[in-house]
Amino acid sequence: MRQKTLATEIEIDGRLLPINTYGGTRACYVEVLTTIKREFDAMQSWHEKVLMVRVDIHAHADIVGDKNTIMTDYLDRMREWVGGKQYNAKRMGYVWIREVSTQGGLHYHVWLMINGKDAKSGYNFIEKSRQIAERHSHRGYRNVPYPPKSKDGIKKEYFYLVRRDNDSEYNKAFYHVSYFAKERTKDKHNLSVKGKNFSASRITAKTKPIHMMTDAERQLPLFA
Repeated sequence: MRQKTLATEIEIDGRLLPINTYGGTRACYVEVLTTIKREFDAMQSWHEKVLMVRVDIHAHADIVGDKNTIMTDYLDRMREWVGGKQYNAKRMGYVWIREVSTQGGLHYHVWLMINGKDAKSGYNFIEKSRQIAERHSHRGYRNVPYPPKSKDGIKKEYFYLVRRDNDSEYNKAFYHVSYFAKERTKDKHNLSVKGKNFSASRITAKTKPIHMMTDAERQLPLFA
């Protein structure tokens, strides 16, 4: 993650997107922003509506160590859950970031993405994540807090239901997720040589089916 930006907007794939650099005072990694858009677009190629949910996972640094096996464990359990009877989701997109701060210690921010027709709220995802952390603390989970509240006591938005081709909803969600790309608080000292500070699902975008011309269509004149 080398290239950084302090701009309040960034153009990716010809699309101008708002990003949270705190008014140009805190840099964001371009690579992370590009990855977020790639995963979001890939999910939208499959689904008319995409539910995006933010989950924060606090971990025990002495158990997790310099690897991210806790994220492999978490995502495997969530993938199995969303593919079960409750949602029967065929795919789950995600982006996660590893950070360390004085106040929060070692923690991960995760954005999960599934078909918005399967689920329309993030509540169950938070509850399931808390359940995983409580039942498998021996794997390094410390806790999964409930979504933070702003100064007025109202819960900050932690999930978005984004409709395809709705620029306003897309931009609002992307601005929030761009927080993941911030340079500040990334874990730069506790990872192994091949350790990662972020990763993503690498969903393959749906390609439009190729229309094969029929014999009748081949006989039509080029210009009517």
